[in-house]
Amino acid sequence: MSAGPDPMQAAGQPAPPAWQEGQGAPVAPGEPVQRPIAPEQPVTTPGAPEQFAMPPAGDGAVPGQIPEGPQAPMIQPVAAPGMGQPVPDMPQAAGASPMMGQTPAIDGMTGQPKQETETSDPKVLQRLERLLRIMGMPDSRAQIAERALATDGILILMEEADVPMTVLARRLCLMERPPEALVKEVLDRADTRIRVEVLENARLPSARLLEMVEKGGPDELCAIARRRRLPELVCSALAKRGEPAALLELARNTQVTLSEGILFDLVEASRDDEELQAALSTRADLVPAVAFRLFRYVAPPLRRHLIGRFLSDSLLLDEVLDLVMEPLPPADTDRLLRIEAMIDTLAQGDVETAAMTLVRLLGLHENTARWALTDPTGEPLVVVLRVLGYVRNTFMQAITRLLSSPALALSRHRKAEDLQNLFDLLSFNKARLMLLYWDWDFWGTGPYAPFSSAREDS
Repeated sequence: MSAGPDPMQAAGQPAPPAWQEGQGAPVAPGEPVQRPIAPEQPVTTPGAPEQFAMPPAGDGAVPGQIPEGPQAPMIQPVAAPGMGQPVPDMPQAAGASPMMGQTPAIDGMTGQPKQETETSDPKVLQRLERLLRIMGMPDSRAQIAERALATDGILILMEEADVPMTVLARRLCLMERPPEALVKEVLDRADTRIRVEVLENARLPSARLLEMVEKGGPDELCAIARRRRLPELVCSALAKRGEPAALLELARNTQVTLSEGILFDLVEASRDDEELQAALSTRADLVPAVAFRLFRYVAPPLRRHLIGRFLSDSLLLDEVLDLVMEPLPPADTDRLLRIEAMIDTLAQGDVETAAMTLVRLLGLHENTARWALTDPTGEPLVVVLRVLGYVRNTFMQAITRLLSSPALALSRHRKAEDLQNLFDLLSFNKARLMLLYWDWDFWGTGPYAPFSSAREDS
């Protein structure tokens, strides 16, 4: 039906813009103007979220508002141009993060994203979980043959599909006797993170651990060193392998008792490793023979710790020292003159002559005397002077002279007061005990006899 003439045009007034037609009565002055919704379609781009079209206003509807009630029409989605067509695959760089809206699967063992090789096939996961459940059943619920069949089924499944190694590793770590075939497959095929978990927590035989000590890297060796239970043979293999990080983990592992031979190996490996020295000095299984060899390599603070831990005065100690040591000759005039001559010779830099004098005075090994007189900290020299019978006043005079001598290699950072404090800390019996162990060590006798052949005297 054709539209009639426009009354506003007939009155000589300009026609309203097209977007105002059909918008109701004119707005009185002073009232807010309602902006109608433009009728044109929104501009969209391919791949943009779908737009929603506003339903047509019915009778009594306010333009720009959605009707309510039972007569309210449903909002219909309007597909943006290009939607509904397949989106071409975009190349993605290796290691790039997932697309927006996709959440990567998280490994429950480590809290890290799962490896790409782990399957997400629900059928494979279901079969694996059922086989693992049967494999781990106690004797009261499953026979040996049934559990063995379940284990073999897992091996077959590992050949057919990408089995999640984290699931296998978690179950192996919980089993009292994990199947050796499954352990081997996991250690051979899994990544380092999963191998570390199995080597640290699973109950593995010594042969498997020894094999991994021989061919494993630093991460695997550290995992073995952290185990709660370690056979002595495995500890010895770790010490012989000599990986610094694994040796430190072994020294810090307080749940494992180390033999004297292994402790001696760790002490020799700690000569230039302060962290390893500190870990060894606090071990409960450290014995005096090992501690006094460790004393030779550590800095003064750790030396004070070892002195306070292993030296104490008692009547019984005095009796034992008299039984195991040759009695010292009396401090006659000739002996005192020889001691003063030794100090003079040492201050002049003639270490060899001073060492030979000390050997005759105390019956020491030549290397013991040389080391005690040339240690840059001056602390073994303090021990020697204490055993020789120096008193406090004469000691301070002698040590000040030696520290100021340019011919000696004593550290210029050591103060006479520090050595004086050590002299006061040491009693005659404490100094005798330390010098006794040092001399045994250089002679390679007593507690050091089984381990002296593997060490070069310094």
